[in-house]
Amino acid sequence: MYLTYWYPSQRRGRVTGLFLFGMPLTGVLGGPLSGLIMSGMEGRGGMHGWQWLFLVEGLPTVLLGFLLYRMLPDKPARAPWLNDAEKRLVQSVLDADQQSGGQTGHQRGRLAAALTDSKTYVLAFVYFCCACAVYTLTFWLPTMIKGLGIAPIATIGWYTAVPYIFGALGVLVISRSSDRFKERRWHVGGTLALGAAALASTSFHDANVVPVMALLCIASFFILGGGSLFWSIPPTYLGRDAAAAGIAVISSLGILGGFVSPTLIGWIKGATGSIQMGLLALTALVVLGGLTILLGLPKSAVRVGHSDGMSGH
Repeated sequence: MYLTYWYPSQRRGRVTGLFLFGMPLTGVLGGPLSGLIMSGMEGRGGMHGWQWLFLVEGLPTVLLGFLLYRMLPDKPARAPWLNDAEKRLVQSVLDADQQSGGQTGHQRGRLAAALTDSKTYVLAFVYFCCACAVYTLTFWLPTMIKGLGIAPIATIGWYTAVPYIFGALGVLVISRSSDRFKERRWHVGGTLALGAAALASTSFHDANVVPVMALLCIASFFILGGGSLFWSIPPTYLGRDAAAAGIAVISSLGILGGFVSPTLIGWIKGATGSIQMGLLALTALVVLGGLTILLGLPKSAVRVGHSDGMSGH
């Protein structure tokens, strides 16, 4: 994500969206595949379907890690997908970062600056809200579809693919819209609030497939689209020198939302027998995150233009 800093900021939303496009795409492909594995492999070899799921989907990932280690080039000059100008640009970024950050004291200074900068914690809280929304959607989506009376695991897997298709579209559409209108805050805060509200609205439609699926598609479109676009903001807002350390701190703190929201909603569901109150609490939290990005980040600090990415703030 740090390298997106060096793209012209009027294209940074699209670049970030394309970089993170794989996230909803895994849901489109992984949902049906997971459902087929769990239903088709149940009882095979004395193991449950979910155990086969970890093996069938996990082992190729491990093997791919070793394969990529052998195949990925270790220098920009050896990357066949970059043209000569892009190779020089990436190498210059790496050289400059190595020269400025090679000393341990300077690296500690960057980290200390990020930890003591209030902007870091504003963005970390916003990302925490993003993570809460995204992980609630991805974690509870199969359960919500099952609550519509759809019992077969394989069928649930196919149903989960539909909201992810809209989520993938949201990543592309919202990022392009943000670049086109040269605006970030409303495109992140507003879309996340709309998505969370749509997700919470599903709990008011009892086992009614059409409206619930429509709301899940809307929620996925806005939550995944706004959540992906968020990462175009820190490089501009924090500036060049603080971007790398700041992004690391923001990511480390904000990702805790991926643990908090599913756990909290699960606890509420266990206590009340319904996830309705949990989804309403999530909506309130995400709306607060949207207000934080609108009120806590001045408009001038999230500029979208030719020069903002190089100025340092």
